[in-house]
Amino acid sequence: MNTMLRKGLLQRILIVLVSIIIFVFSFEGIWGNITDVPYKITASICFAVILGLVVSKHLYRNADTCLITAFLSFSYISTIINMGVSFSFFTSRFFCAYMIFLGLYYVMQTESDSDSLLRWAVRVSFLGLGIMCLYVLAHASKFLLTEDPWLDLGKGCFVGGRLCGLSNANNMGTACACLIVFSVAGYLGADKWRRWMYIPGIILGWFCMGLTGFRTGMVGTSFSAGLMVWMVMIRALGRNKHVVQVRDDDLNKYDDLNIDDDLKKDNSYEMDADHKREAAQVRKAGYMKFIIATLMGMLAFVIVIRSFALPVYIYKKSMMIISGILGCEWSKERIAGIMIRHITDDNGTMSDRTLIWAASIRQCTRTLRRFLIGISPLGRDGIIGVYDGRHDIRIVHAHNIYLEILRRTGILGFIPLMSLVICWSINMVRTFLTQKERMYVKWLYVSVFGILIIGMAEPVAFMHSEWCYSGILVFMISGYLTGRRRLL
Repeated sequence: MNTMLRKGLLQRILIVLVSIIIFVFSFEGIWGNITDVPYKITASICFAVILGLVVSKHLYRNADTCLITAFLSFSYISTIINMGVSFSFFTSRFFCAYMIFLGLYYVMQTESDSDSLLRWAVRVSFLGLGIMCLYVLAHASKFLLTEDPWLDLGKGCFVGGRLCGLSNANNMGTACACLIVFSVAGYLGADKWRRWMYIPGIILGWFCMGLTGFRTGMVGTSFSAGLMVWMVMIRALGRNKHVVQVRDDDLNKYDDLNIDDDLKKDNSYEMDADHKREAAQVRKAGYMKFIIATLMGMLAFVIVIRSFALPVYIYKKSMMIISGILGCEWSKERIAGIMIRHITDDNGTMSDRTLIWAASIRQCTRTLRRFLIGISPLGRDGIIGVYDGRHDIRIVHAHNIYLEILRRTGILGFIPLMSLVICWSINMVRTFLTQKERMYVKWLYVSVFGILIIGMAEPVAFMHSEWCYSGILVFMISGYLTGRRRLL
């Protein structure tokens, strides 16, 4: 009885701890430029939790713990070689962010009632990110209607026709993508009487994403939606994999037989021929269902990604009406400057990205030392030589999380982290396709792939430079999956 009470109390403590961390870091983009104190306090608590779980649950025997330890060790070695011995590494935002990620990762995979913990995490994330996005949108709207506004990239404003918040438009777009993910998960996981609560979060995330013009986020979110629709269609069409497999085995058996002409005339063989035709028809129907599901998934992708242009039309029209009612004639020029960024528009972004990626690769392979250990996660070396003849232009990061990890930790840090990500991805695909799982959990799985796609053009979700929203999502879901698979 006492043991049960202790477990119940521990579970409540973990739920409260996870909820506080997620809620506080929902506003990270606003307070993160002001103070480092929440990072250090939260990281200290998470480090104690990680140490206790790893030792008590013997998690040091698992491959994921070894890969994580190798990545952090090589990151520290890179820092020592490039910057000298210093304990500032353990108080840096990089280390603090990973302590937060890993704290959620290990709590999710070791908690006995991880499903309840995940549901709480989804609710708190939906609430925190929803309030934060609403605040940024309200602050940016006030910015438009103010005659002499103060440009605040943290709290929200419009710059270059895009909604900027949390430092820039892309950061705000990443937060919007996470809000959409958690809102959809909450909707799919709630009963029918509570689902309506999450619809405003979905609409708000979609609306703000459209205003940010964050096209990489639009692609990642649309990909997750398309993959989810594909899965639902496969399930709805009900391809009978078992029947097809049995018939295929029978076909192989009959193909191996040496049947003479006399036996072919027998009625039993005619039955076997009918069996073959039936198996071929079932297999053909299965292929058709797969093609239909794929087409429906592609259609969902196109519809979702095209829909992100709609918020700009709605917002501009609404703000024009409001500015007219309030007599804010000076704001109409700013409102008219809000622009739609279609996914097919060629405004030089893609060509710039390719130049940055090429320069990043050159920097990584400049010397053997750079290739092996990188410039350190705490290094301040930018990327130069992106544009011919313009060595004064310095790019802060590689605009690609995989190149950024390679650039900062070298190949020795890159291999263990990417090995861990590949293992997570394989397990998610297996679980997604072969096991019965709740719909909201499957949505969270596919959303991780969407975040990994966003990482191809932005340093998310494994670097601290773009806030922790996506990292919290990826590590939390991966920890839940890891714990589930170990129970099977």
